[in-house]
Amino acid sequence: MMKSWTGLWAAAAVALAASPLQAQNHVCIGQAAEPTMDGAVASDPGWNGAARIDLDLQGIIPQVYARLVRTATHVYVGLSVNTPPLAPTDDDRVVLCLSTSDVAAAWRIHIQPFTDALPGGSSTAAAVQYWRNSSTWKSNVIAQDPSDSVNPAPWLQPAQVRTYYHGASFWEMELKIPIESNLANDDNRTAVYFPPVGATFKLYVNVLQLSPSGYAFQYPWRTMSKINPTLLSGTPEPTAWGTASFDQKAGASVILIPSRMGLVAPPCPTNNVVVPYTPPAPFGDCAAIPDGHLFPTTGPANTFFAKPRNKMAAQVHVLTAFDVSDFGLPAPDDWWTVGYPAGWPAPLSNPVGPLNIAPDGEGFVALDWPLTYKQSCELAVPEKSIRAQMSRPAEDDVTVFSANPVVRSTDNVFSSVFERDARVGTRGYPATASGRQAFVFAVGKEIVPRPTGPPRIAPVSGPASPLVAAPAAAVNIRAPLPDALIYDDPAEVARRSFPPAVEQTFHWVCRGFRKTGGTFVLDDRPAKLTVSDTDPAGGFGYLSGHLGPVERWTSEFTGPGLRRLSEGLFELDVPQGQKGRVHTRIEAESFYEWQLRFRLGAAVPHGDFADAVDGGWSELVSLEYRINPMFSVEARLGVSSFDGESGGPDVYSVQHAVNGRATFLDGPWRPFVNAGPGFYANNPGDDDFGINVGAGVGYRLNDRFTLEAAWDYHHVFAEGDDPSFSTLQLGVGLKF
Repeated sequence: MMKSWTGLWAAAAVALAASPLQAQNHVCIGQAAEPTMDGAVASDPGWNGAARIDLDLQGIIPQVYARLVRTATHVYVGLSVNTPPLAPTDDDRVVLCLSTSDVAAAWRIHIQPFTDALPGGSSTAAAVQYWRNSSTWKSNVIAQDPSDSVNPAPWLQPAQVRTYYHGASFWEMELKIPIESNLANDDNRTAVYFPPVGATFKLYVNVLQLSPSGYAFQYPWRTMSKINPTLLSGTPEPTAWGTASFDQKAGASVILIPSRMGLVAPPCPTNNVVVPYTPPAPFGDCAAIPDGHLFPTTGPANTFFAKPRNKMAAQVHVLTAFDVSDFGLPAPDDWWTVGYPAGWPAPLSNPVGPLNIAPDGEGFVALDWPLTYKQSCELAVPEKSIRAQMSRPAEDDVTVFSANPVVRSTDNVFSSVFERDARVGTRGYPATASGRQAFVFAVGKEIVPRPTGPPRIAPVSGPASPLVAAPAAAVNIRAPLPDALIYDDPAEVARRSFPPAVEQTFHWVCRGFRKTGGTFVLDDRPAKLTVSDTDPAGGFGYLSGHLGPVERWTSEFTGPGLRRLSEGLFELDVPQGQKGRVHTRIEAESFYEWQLRFRLGAAVPHGDFADAVDGGWSELVSLEYRINPMFSVEARLGVSSFDGESGGPDVYSVQHAVNGRATFLDGPWRPFVNAGPGFYANNPGDDDFGINVGAGVGYRLNDRFTLEAAWDYHHVFAEGDDPSFSTLQLGVGLKF
């Protein structure tokens, strides 16, 4: 459909690919304050300004990341992991590898954060193993004992590795590494040798999760440097690791985050939706339309933007190229460079730039892409994933990039009800014997309150490193900016994306993994565990806002051929060369404090009361004040009528009651219970106090209306025999 658009830009794409692009393969570890070693990372201001490595899948707001910072004596490593719906298990592993001098002195560290009994709050790691000498890791599967009394590594005792379990799928970990500055002591286990400021060393980080459904999910750095085929024999070679260095400024690179790129909205409907040319009549046969049809007439300008931030000490020069694909999980060959076909006379400059950005500055680059008549005809899916790929001019040998390319497949949308399709691509993946690509999706859902004020994290500055000469330190030291100004976080994205009337948002995210057809073996446990191996395939998601209070958020995930494995885990097979389609529906149910209810039904007498009267009709009108979605108080006025037996009089009972009510569940069917005291005016008979208890179920039609079926038991404390009866009623409720 869109392949012809890129013919003009093939040479530019090749040149860009050949340029010195810097994916996130280098991290600068600066000096700052000491974090609090309790396992908590995200909430600790001590980590503000630390270097950060995003380990999460491309396209979504990253919620899996590593932090690195140092003092004069220690390097601190923090890890934050939130991957709903997967809660941590005793089969999860954190892998940290360091090669700071030669092969023999390299470190491989495996940490088991938790046992099968998850502790709440701060705790310590369940187990730690480590190895030296990277040349032996493929064959040496016997761990060196961390408790070795002859040559111990006290900083790698499980008690020294702090964890923090926040609940659900969210957990964090902190590790404190002693610094050894003398190269002659690089074989010492009591500390790790690190080279001086400016020199580089190799670093590898990976978070390994094993799902209950039998899949291995990995979050490695560098991206795609996976462990395979077993945990103990599959460590990537150091050449596949990332590069790190001590620096006076943490993360000294150009940083672009997904929320600071996309499409300008308005005029685009959202950050991920393009606007085509709208003809007065249907397009007709797209293939028959000439490329230059109606030149120079085009549709509205779709303005792509990117706001890279310079955290380097010098001015940087940034070229930015934009690509698009159908919104969802694009495969490697699904991306198309934004531009025009050869038959369109007007040029379009993509990549844009170079953009010059001063130290600690944020640049702005924009590219207008008005669609031609033919492009608009061929554009079947206006919702797009967007990719920004940065590069530097040939004469620039200084500028480096933190994460590159950067993909945005998360859209900020409004709901009461929001629905969208997403596509799952296959072009460019290795062919399989079955002719199909198999995917696993992990779908997470979280309610994220929108912060009401500006970011409150203050900058943290640090002294010069003793490992570098004072003049060089004086030139390069810069106080870090608040993390909220640099990195994406669901709450901070909500703050920037929605007006104050949006009190909370719903973060729906799909992490996609492609089955490789192979297996992964967890072989560091007494009984080896074999599961299906997967490769990260990217993610997509929505941050949905709703004006006013929200009672409940609900969502659905459906699609042709989509199979549910367990809560939040799904499978989908897609024929090679085609695209799968999945559908997300998000609904925000507004919270209303008041509900007016009317019910009508039968009245059934019990006990001695049933000997005197027969059943009749009952009616109820009530006004409910809803404290929250679960608890409410209800003022009731009811009338029950009973037919007299054997010529006896008919009896009417008027009930005035105040009830407490509890409503359960989040779906359309919502059971409830209620109880309370009341005053019963009986005619004929005495007026007396009584009680009622009941239960029922409501069915939600929409935000305003519900249908109800209810049973209530009434007992009147009358003189003599106490009358008792039940009511069975159907009715309707109106919230306001």
